[in-house]
Amino acid sequence: MSREGAWGVSEKKPSPKRKTHRVSASATSKDGQRAEQALRESEAWFSWLFQASPLSITVSRIRDGYIVDVNNAFLRLMGYSREAVIGRTAIELGILVDPGDRERAVRAVREQGAILDFPLQVRTNDGQVRDLLCSLVEIQVADEPCVLAMSQDVTGRKRAEATLRESEERLRTLIGDVDAIVWEASATTWQFSFVSGRAEAILGYPVEQWTTEPDFWANHIYPDDREHAVAFCAKATAEARDHEFAYRMVAKDGRAVWLHDVVRVITDSEGKTQQLRGIMVDITERQRAEQEIRLLFRLLLSITQAMSEAPDFNSALEVALCKVCKATGWEFGEAWVPGPDGQALVCASSCHADREGLEEFRRFSREMTFPLEIGLPGRVWASQQPEWIEDVSAADPAIFPRAAGAAEAGLKAALGVPLAIDGQVLAVLDFFLSQPREEDRRMVEVVSAVAAQLGEVVQRKRAEEALRESEERFRLLAENAQDVIFRYRLTEPIGYEYISPAGSTMSGYAIEEFYADPDFGHKIIHPDDLAAFDEMNTRLLSGPVELRWVRKDGSTVWTEQRNVSVYGENGNLIAIEGIVRDVTERKRAEEALRRAREELEGKVERALLRRNPYGLTFRELTVLHLVAAGRADKQIAAELGISPLTVHKHVSNILAKMNAASRTEAGMRALREGLLD
Repeated sequence: MSREGAWGVSEKKPSPKRKTHRVSASATSKDGQRAEQALRESEAWFSWLFQASPLSITVSRIRDGYIVDVNNAFLRLMGYSREAVIGRTAIELGILVDPGDRERAVRAVREQGAILDFPLQVRTNDGQVRDLLCSLVEIQVADEPCVLAMSQDVTGRKRAEATLRESEERLRTLIGDVDAIVWEASATTWQFSFVSGRAEAILGYPVEQWTTEPDFWANHIYPDDREHAVAFCAKATAEARDHEFAYRMVAKDGRAVWLHDVVRVITDSEGKTQQLRGIMVDITERQRAEQEIRLLFRLLLSITQAMSEAPDFNSALEVALCKVCKATGWEFGEAWVPGPDGQALVCASSCHADREGLEEFRRFSREMTFPLEIGLPGRVWASQQPEWIEDVSAADPAIFPRAAGAAEAGLKAALGVPLAIDGQVLAVLDFFLSQPREEDRRMVEVVSAVAAQLGEVVQRKRAEEALRESEERFRLLAENAQDVIFRYRLTEPIGYEYISPAGSTMSGYAIEEFYADPDFGHKIIHPDDLAAFDEMNTRLLSGPVELRWVRKDGSTVWTEQRNVSVYGENGNLIAIEGIVRDVTERKRAEEALRRAREELEGKVERALLRRNPYGLTFRELTVLHLVAAGRADKQIAAELGISPLTVHKHVSNILAKMNAASRTEAGMRALREGLLD
């Protein structure tokens, strides 16, 4: 570079292998000022291009790599000042990521003279690694062989290309991993241009067959679905509308495979359809599961309705057995339930096809019981898990004690399932086929699902039966009880829901009169007790409350009533249940006792007024009267309404004050001395 900052460019005679450019500070021609002027202008123009170029440009000596000059684009790219790089090498500055790149570049330039698109990685002053594409040419600077390198920063493009490659690889991996058929086809011919590898795994046909046969898709649709599927897709494609639909295709092995096809319609700028892209998902298992769910729903609905109409628990089990056998193809079914002692299972019911030998097997089984862990029913009872036996007729008697009987009846495959709820086995259901069969997991799942749902139905049926028995016992108890038992409903229609026959005996009115009049219970209350009756009902008192009933003949009956409030699920009061007891005789006895006590107390008061030499209290004189009459402590306690212990203390005080040795002596002395009337 000249002092004026301008370059002179000349070429020396090129070698056969390379083209070398010469840059000097003197003109190549000395023919005059005009040539010199032209040279200066050329150098100035080259210098301007050197500095103005958007490409990074460096000039370095071939022999030692010292940097002769750099342009502004280089300084901006690398982050150095001009002073920091001039006279130093790229290796010294740590610019080359791979120092070996300099030797390779120099060798290529010396051999070829110029190189295009030489890849190079450099490190900037702040440590960033950049990707460059360099054009290299050998030049002469002041008769020194140099390399002029013009570099384009392609870091962004390289990264974009790497990202694109990674994205494409991820897409290929994703498509390969998707358990579905990803496809692309012509919107006009429907011939596939791309099909993912899962196509062969799902349907068995090689990918090449999909893409080479023009009508592959339509030709392999299941016959019953072909017309609808083709018409549906054609209409949606013509309307440039994305669509999805389900249909069956015939696999290479003849299976019908259900596919859910989601289709994207690709159009051009004018809205014309160009391509179809989609994904076919194998939904065969889902379709089968949905069919099984529908079967189970219909079966359970049928069983539940039939069981609700069955008269008792065992009949309900038989209904369930027959329904399951008919729906799933089993030829013999039986239900085993815990016996009365809960130690073994007994056969509660059975159902079988109309075939020779099965009735005998049924009778034979009815006579057997199975403790825990014994036989198929006992093992299922213990494990609460289903169990499958491929051939019971050939099984070890320790595994299936009825093997001989099953062989005579022609029974082979067997399945036992528990019918349980909340960890309690209500029954064990056994099913049999006339052919041996390996375990059918789907059949096990279907029957187990039915059994799981039936658990609640069977429990409800058993509860209903227990409730009926309980209600019958209650009815017999209520109808034979001397007390009146009633339930008064507080929701519409308000009135007596139940009143036992004793209500008629106690009131003299017919039971029908209670049911006919909601206020009948109020009307038979004695007028003086109406306030107490109303308070009991208003304040929901549980009692006991004493009330008088006015009988039909006008006589009065003393009653003692106890109530219980009954609340519904929402917390509202819905009924009153109660017991009414006839206490007339007790009231009469209490009245007689009261009169006797008053008479006794009168005698004592009179005795106190006459004389009381022993200083006996009023209560002690009362006790002394009863002692003299021959009463025991318990009798005295009952008459006076005090405890026997209190009576004993009074007697002890009396003996001490009278200095008497016994109760008899105290009583005799009291009579003799006129202490008692």
